[in-house]
Amino acid sequence: MLRAILSRDRENRPTLAAEEIHHLLRVRRLRPNEEFLALSLEEQTWFRCRLEGETTPPTITVIEPLPSQTESNLSITLGQALIQRDRFEWVIQKSVELGVSRIIPVRLQRSEFRLHPDKSERARTRWEKIAREALKQCGRCRLPEITAPMRLESYLKSAQAGLRLYLDEKGGASLHSILSAHSEAVGSSVLIGPEGGWEVGERRILREAGVQAAYLGNRILRSETAAIAMIALLQYELGDLGGGSEQRQV
Repeated sequence: MLRAILSRDRENRPTLAAEEIHHLLRVRRLRPNEEFLALSLEEQTWFRCRLEGETTPPTITVIEPLPSQTESNLSITLGQALIQRDRFEWVIQKSVELGVSRIIPVRLQRSEFRLHPDKSERARTRWEKIAREALKQCGRCRLPEITAPMRLESYLKSAQAGLRLYLDEKGGASLHSILSAHSEAVGSSVLIGPEGGWEVGERRILREAGVQAAYLGNRILRSETAAIAMIALLQYELGDLGGGSEQRQV
């Protein structure tokens, strides 16, 4: 069934943004009296809806709320080094599908993509649009926060709760051993570095801040591959990706 983001007008009546209407009517060819699913971000609830008649803008009827169990019990903050734009946007899309709670772009010494501060807000608007589209695709009901780009020190102040990790291709404890020792964790932050790797000073800052180095194995992964691999493994070991009946309730 087709999916959209539900809004409310000044009279609190259900409506759709212009781009949502265009997508449903012109791209997906939704016809009058057909049903679709719409997500209210404010209520964090999906609704079964119907498009009524051929008015402009169209009239939306909310039929019923739908139960949703698509949010993970594990809260994950992803700190992602700024990498090339298309690959960074791919990380946003896939990490939202995998259930992250928060995404923090991080400026590091070897970041290959230098986002000018004046363009930061425009980029963030685009990132949020990508996140909303991913949200609709996977059926989640909670939109992850995407912050403005931060430097390493600011990231460390912002991501202080739970199990704190950074991925280091030069060593650290195996991710398996770390997760085995923290099997009851309900929150985690994971920091992924740039293609060029970490500067010596950055490793020192992370170590002094108590962030644990995690090691995935002998293969060198691209930054975007490492991000998705880490999130998937965290969700499998501590979250809801395994899909088993033993999933923890929090």
